Amino acid sequence: MFLAIKEIIHSKLRYGLVIGLVFLIAYLVFFLTGLAYGLALDNRTAVDKWDADYILLAEESNSNLSMSMVPRKKLEEVEGNEKALLAQTPGVVTQEGNEDGEKITVSFFGINKDEFIMPEVIEGKAFESDAQAVADISLKDEYQVDIGDKIKLSGNKKIFEIVGFTEDAKFNVSPVLYISIPAYQEVRFEKTDLSENARLSGVVVKGEVGSFPDDMENISISSFINNLPGYKAQVLTFGFMIGF
Repeated sequence: MFLAIKEIIHSKLRYGLVIGLVFLIAYLVFFLTGLAYGLALDNRTAVDKWDADYILLAEESNSNLSMSMVPRKKLEEVEGNEKALLAQTPGVVTQEGNEDGEKITVSFFGINKDEFIMPEVIEGKAFESDAQAVADISLKDEYQVDIGDKIKLSGNKKIFEIVGFTEDAKFNVSPVLYISIPAYQEVRFEKTDLSENARLSGVVVKGEVGSFPDDMENISISSFINNLPGYKAQVLTFGFMIGF
């Protein structure tokens, strides 16, 4: 022990470099771990908020929520302990009156506000009409969008008033805007369809799933998350980098 201390004192520069290298490696691992964790959460937090067990999508959608199109009448045939209709589509919005401002990539979730996937509103109130939306709080923190502000959908005349904020609601790294199902149809198809053939994305189920149509696929939430575009590859890449 005495000889080791004497050696360190004698070769301060050499051991200083070793300590510095160990510190830099530890910092790099810490940085990559934080980055991997943050990006992973930004892909899935809106799904985690459901606290659900299964999601049922069109069988031909390849487990991709955006690609799933199912008539409402088939979604209502799904039997489960507790279920909620879901319609999702990506979009790009700008603040009304600031057309030259920053474009914001978002994910629209069309839902029924009385079903369990409606998130807790931490500021403001829930949407009450097809012209209102509840947004992830990151729109306020990062883009200075506040309650009462209006946002315009790019390539569409549809305008939404932000009436509330929720937290931890991101999907595929984009903040989520919760809107009514008729409003979703205006965003996706530029018209409202209240018929039994109205196309939605799927059904989210809490608890066990009973019977469901043959052309639909029952997917566990964990499998659904792992199949989000780019999610699994991202997690594996960062895991390899950190492990190496």
